[in-house]
Amino acid sequence: MGLTRRELVLAVVTGLLLILLAGRTVWTELFGTGRQLRQLRANLAQQVARLETRVARQKKLEAQLEAFKQRSLPGNTAVARSVYGHWLLELAKKSGWQNTYLDSGDSRAAGFYSSFRFNLKGDARWEGLARFLYGFYSADYLHRIRLLTLQPKERSDQLEVNLSVEALALEEATSKENLPERPPRSLPAGDERAYSDLLARRNIFAPYSPPRETPSVRVVNTPPPTPPPPPPFDASRFAFLTGIVGPPDQLEAWILSRTEGKTYVLREGESFQIGLLRGRIVRLELRAAEIEADGRRWRVAIGESLRPMMGVISGFGGPTSPPSTSGTPSPVIPAQVPPTTPGTPASAALAPTSG
Repeated sequence: MGLTRRELVLAVVTGLLLILLAGRTVWTELFGTGRQLRQLRANLAQQVARLETRVARQKKLEAQLEAFKQRSLPGNTAVARSVYGHWLLELAKKSGWQNTYLDSGDSRAAGFYSSFRFNLKGDARWEGLARFLYGFYSADYLHRIRLLTLQPKERSDQLEVNLSVEALALEEATSKENLPERPPRSLPAGDERAYSDLLARRNIFAPYSPPRETPSVRVVNTPPPTPPPPPPFDASRFAFLTGIVGPPDQLEAWILSRTEGKTYVLREGESFQIGLLRGRIVRLELRAAEIEADGRRWRVAIGESLRPMMGVISGFGGPTSPPSTSGTPSPVIPAQVPPTTPGTPASAALAPTSG
């Protein structure tokens, strides 16, 4: 019995759904798992890089520890104190010190190493001090000078030297009974004679004076200096406050610029620029105006220039020109404003006009 048309359509649709489901499963397995594997590989690579860095640091520390073992004093603390103290005294003797005294001080155990303190005193010249310091720092031991005190002796070229030295002894030191036999270290300035010469020539108890050099005289014919250019002309030095007119609440300042032949009519709060002076009218009174420019304020009386000598403003709290000594107020000089033609707007009277 054959399938009906409806059963055939259902079978085809079911087959297509199964094919799509199988394709999705295969896609997820191939590509989705591949992304996860790549991410996992990247994470593992980062972990390997961190481990390699840690291993390299560990190897560097092990190499440094091995070098410290070779430079260390003997691991036996009693032996280390004895042989190192003897070495300090012998070094001071070879350097020409006198009246030497060594105090072994105390020792301190800290984990896998011990620290020793030694105090060495003696009398030495500068050359002997340089020789001792060169021998100390060229010896490749685990030691250092913690404190150096120098005191000049009266009526003598010697110094009272007081040294505080610290040395270390590791428990697993390479040398067991004696100081390690190490090749001397090379110092930056050179050999012992170089350090001795440098220190002997330098008196650290006197102010430093650099070596004198004979100046060489050289005659050079130089042209005369070019004179500076003249200062720019400033028209504001020839601008005068000629009058203040109007009702008290609408005062107007009339400023005459003589070199420009212009008259400026300004009210409180209005800005202006005359020559090199760019300023603003801050306040107007019946016989004076307060001007602000370049962050400064000053008072200009009627008949005065806009750039008077700077003094103290009375009543304004800023710089101004000196008060008049004549005892009489400055006369009011009416400003010459050209007549306006019919139809000219009132705001045109505030603009500069040709006189």
